[in-house]
Amino acid sequence: MGCRNGLGESAAAWLAVGTSAVALAGGLARTGTAAANARLAIFGLVAAVGGAPVSGCRVEAFPLGRPHTASGQSGPANRAGMFFLDKRLGSGKYVFEVSQGRAVARVPVTITKSASWYRILSLRVPRAMAGSNARRKTSRHGGVRIFGQVTGPNGTMPLAGMSVGGQRLMGWRRLVCLRPQVSNRLGLFAFDGRLRPGLYWIRAEMVSRHPAARGVVASARLPVAAPPQKEIVLRLRAGAGSVGGRVFDSAGQPVVGAFVTLRKKGGLTFFDVRTGVGGRYLMRYVAPGKYTASALCSFGARGHREIGKKLRVAGPYVIVVGRRPVRKNFRLGRPLRAVPGAAG
Repeated sequence: MGCRNGLGESAAAWLAVGTSAVALAGGLARTGTAAANARLAIFGLVAAVGGAPVSGCRVEAFPLGRPHTASGQSGPANRAGMFFLDKRLGSGKYVFEVSQGRAVARVPVTITKSASWYRILSLRVPRAMAGSNARRKTSRHGGVRIFGQVTGPNGTMPLAGMSVGGQRLMGWRRLVCLRPQVSNRLGLFAFDGRLRPGLYWIRAEMVSRHPAARGVVASARLPVAAPPQKEIVLRLRAGAGSVGGRVFDSAGQPVVGAFVTLRKKGGLTFFDVRTGVGGRYLMRYVAPGKYTASALCSFGARGHREIGKKLRVAGPYVIVVGRRPVRKNFRLGRPLRAVPGAAG
């Protein structure tokens, strides 16, 4: 996923520092039921004695006394030694098994009830498991670790397979991009490094091979403060609406590969997709609100070639997105000439 300037504020994004929740925007409401809070999402840090991060290790959780019944497991820990489990854990005593090649370390952990939806663990393992990281020095600024979750419109349904990335805004000229991470089955993700203090834009996008299935699902404005802040847990909540339709040229023929864009007036929030077979497009999880919609066909449009400059609709259309699906068709202002031998 490339670096993109169009990131915006989500009306339902949460920022949790330590164990206290702070609303990023208005309309904050507690999500989840008591039953959901009974089982917690588990984030964690694996570090050797001395503080060096242990990357590439895998973590499994077992109930105490039942070593052959795994309650959850993680993928490889990232460069900062951060991991997250693929299952929620209830309160009780567990043994976390950290494996790195043939080396295995077992750490006992007690998880208690909490009003929060997550828990951050710190697992200490022998220094030898850190490998080449054992001599790595901690940066002066320390940095802030970012964990998070992407959920559906109701705030409880996790969205798996989402590509979560973002940018650090540095003045008006320079943008530093964060490496995209893919959320697991619980919608959890963690950035693979410590972030310096500053202002960030975090976004979640759908991951799909089909270009018409791409689009920004949720985004948030995230201020990262200086130490002693150590961890931030960001919860992104997707919108509830959807926009779909077709794109035609002036002759009424469907256009494959055209771009359809939604932009929110007065903000940076935007959604964009490319049309697929039959000129169809679909944007899911669009946050409710008023948008300006436009379509254009670039030189890369499959099966078509532009005449002259980029083709746009005569003027942007204003649409209002709510809970019900919105259907909007576009007719480009100039005819497109089919490329000889190309599929239309």
